[in-house]
Formats: sequence, C-alpha cells, structure tokens
Amino acid sequence: MVRMTADTPKDRATLPPSKPKGRWNRIFGRFCLALVLVAIASHGIWSIVESHLLKKQIAAIRAAGEPILPEDLIVPNVDAPDNAVAQLLGAGKMVKRDDDAWRDFAALEPAFPLRPDEVKTIDAIVGRSGAALDRVANAQKLTRMDWPPFHILSGPDQEIFADVRQLAYVLGTAAMVDHQRGDDRAALRHIRQIMFIAQVTDRHPSLLGHLVAVGVHAIAVNKILQITPDLRVGGNEIDANADAVRETIGNLLDDRAIRDGFIRGMIGERVLSLDMSRNMIYGNKSGVASMIGRYGIRPLLNHNARFVVEEMTRVIPVGNLPNWPTARPAIPARSEGNSPLTMFARIIEPAFDRAVEHHFRILTDQHLAAVALALRWYAVDHDGKLPVTLDELVPKYLPTVPRDPMAASDKSLLYHAGDDPIVYSVGANGTDDSGSEKPLPTSHGEANEWTRLDRVVHLKRQPRQEDR
Repeated sequence: MVRMTADTPKDRATLPPSKPKGRWNRIFGRFCLALVLVAIASHGIWSIVESHLLKKQIAAIRAAGEPILPEDLIVPNVDAPDNAVAQLLGAGKMVKRDDDAWRDFAALEPAFPLRPDEVKTIDAIVGRSGAALDRVANAQKLTRMDWPPFHILSGPDQEIFADVRQLAYVLGTAAMVDHQRGDDRAALRHIRQIMFIAQVTDRHPSLLGHLVAVGVHAIAVNKILQITPDLRVGGNEIDANADAVRETIGNLLDDRAIRDGFIRGMIGERVLSLDMSRNMIYGNKSGVASMIGRYGIRPLLNHNARFVVEEMTRVIPVGNLPNWPTARPAIPARSEGNSPLTMFARIIEPAFDRAVEHHFRILTDQHLAAVALALRWYAVDHDGKLPVTLDELVPKYLPTVPRDPMAASDKSLLYHAGDDPIVYSVGANGTDDSGSEKPLPTSHGEANEWTRLDRVVHLKRQPRQEDR
C-alpha cells in the first residue's frame, strides 16, 4: 500500500487556501487612515475648543469694562491742540540731537558743583531748546492726555519715547544750572515740568510707556535729591515758593498716579500680546503652505494666547499691592522649559518681575524725595536745624510719615539725624541695615543706590565722586 504524503495532489487540494499577500497591507492602510481621521478630528475639536475658550476669555474681559482688543484703545482726535500729548510730542521733536553740541551734552554726568565747562555745554543746549521748553510749559495748562494708537515695538514709537526722555533730561540739567546760579524758583519749576512729562507718559497704554514714565520720574527724583541739601525756600523771586514745595511733595506722595500707570500699562500690554498672538493665528500671509501651517498650529497658538492673557490678567492687580515683599510672591512665574503648550508664550510674555520691582522702587524713591524736601523746608524754617524724628514734620511739612514700599508690614521710611543725617529705605533685601551703603551680596555689575544694603539719601551735600 502506498502512504499518502503532504506533497500529494490530494493533500494539497484539501488544505485551506493561503491568504492573499495584500490583505494585511489593506488592513494596515485602513488602520493608518483611521489614525489620520482621528488625528484630524481631534485637531479640529481642539481647535474649536481653544478658539471658543479664547473668545469667551475676551468677552469676559470686555464685559468687565477693560480693554482687550486694539480697537478698545483707540481715542479720536488725538492730534487736537487741547491734547497735552500732542503738544509734548511736538516739543520732543523740536530738540536738536544730531550734532557735536548734543553729543557733548549727552556725555555729561553732571553733579554739584557744576564745572564751568559743564555749565557752558548745558547752557548751549538749553538755550537753543527754548521753544521746546516753552511748549512743555504750555502743555502743562492742558488736562487732556490721550495717546495715539501704539504699534507693537515699532521704530516710530521707540523714537517717541526717546524724544520724551531727552526732553526730561534737558529740563533736569536746566534745573541744576538754575540752582547753582541761585534761582531755586526756576529750578523747581523745571523739575515740576519733568514730573508733568512723566505723568503724561504714564498715560500711554503699554508696559513700555510705564517703564519710560518710571525713568522720567527717576530723573525728577534725582534732581530733587541733588538740589535739596541747599535748596532755598522763601518769599523772594528766586527762592522756591513754599506753596510750590508743598505741591511738589504732594505729587511725590501721590502713589495713585503711578499705580494707575502700572495698571494701564499692563492692560495695554495684554492687548498688545493678544494682538500679536492673533496676528500669528490669522496672519495675512498668502500661499497654501502658509495657510496649512497656520491651520496646523492654530489650536496651539490659541492655547498660548489664552495662557498669556490669563497670566497678564493675574499680574495687573499686583501694582496695587502695598509693598514689594507682598507683591513679589504674587507675580506669576515666567514660563520655562520646553513644553510646546507654552512655547509661544515664552516669546510673547514680558518679564513681570523686573517691571514690578522697578514699579515699587520708583514709589520708594518718590517717598524718599518727598521726605528729603520736607526736611530741607523744615531746616530753612528752623535756622538750619533738622527734627529729631520724622513725626515732627507732620502736618505742616508732610501730611503723614510716608511708608516704605520696599518693607513688609506697612513700615515707615527710616531717618537718622546727626553729623551726616540720612533718610532711607530698607532697600532691595527688605532688611533694616541701619542705613548701610555696603554692596548687597547678590549685586553684580555696576553699583548704584539699589545694589546696596539700604537705599540711602544723604541730606548733606556729598563731594563729587571724582573729588572723594
């Protein structure tokens, strides 16, 4: 008998037919197609959700009465002659800054006593800038302070702020020359004009505008502290008028103006950041590749836009907190790491911590300047003698003893009488180091008043740096 094997025709006929080679390919292809469809659907759902959430976020902010879109910041007729901004910008453009005389002026680091060559250089610039300074004086009579629309970091806007800063610098040096020549009435008038420029600049709805305003305020504070040690206050035509001194002290203690400037600036910055995000999402670039690319990352951009708006909304109230130690932990942490969910936020989002710290520093400097001015006024009225405590300045010279915005627990500024009397803040470290001007352990780079243990103001004139 013959044994049947698997190779026989009968066995081959009874085995199941082999699967076609293309079947697995079709299954795999369908699986991949399903994945693509799921990805497209998920992307579409994510895009719709993120877009809806962003629109809801925008609507909530607008319902609260706050600007959030560029059109919310538009003010009509900003070029009208009754607008102090238009007059101030016109004055800034009148200052000639493209010749050797200006370059010599810009290189100055003036301090008292001014040297003859410094006075000559300053006189040349102030003299030829008379029409611009007159325009600033006229602008002070106006109450409207509306800015034109701000374009994101554009060249013209940068130039506008440069004009404002340089105008304030000219006025500051003019005040120094006035003081050295004995005309303290004119010196204080010029300083008050600098404070007016800062007030107008702080009406600009952007963080950059607020930071420029802080810089202009710092110029005014610096000049007050420079002339205060021997400021003459009296009734003759060249002495600083007591009413003007009192009003200047009141302006220096007006925290509301600077706090409103911070809030306005952060609200405007939120508008600019959202507008930048929306331009990335709905940009005007043509071409299929560009459209596909924008569509592909649209939900991610919407998510980043929501994140930035949320973070900036959280930082806006920080400007109203009482002091830096309270404000610092309330600042949202800057986006870090490589997460794609916040990759664009890291590009758009400003550095909140430095902006907030400078905000509280200028509040502190203005309080210090107000106290120094009040102490000098007191000394003029008391044959050169200073009070034992700051409480003696209340209520004639100060409405109340100012608080220290760098100190926790609502503490007042500190004062030491003696041979070298000082008024001081606890400074950046928040600790009372008895008026020490030793460098902070963490300070690096160029030293200044804020890189020392305490922020100290000397009430007696100090020698020039190069004369020490």
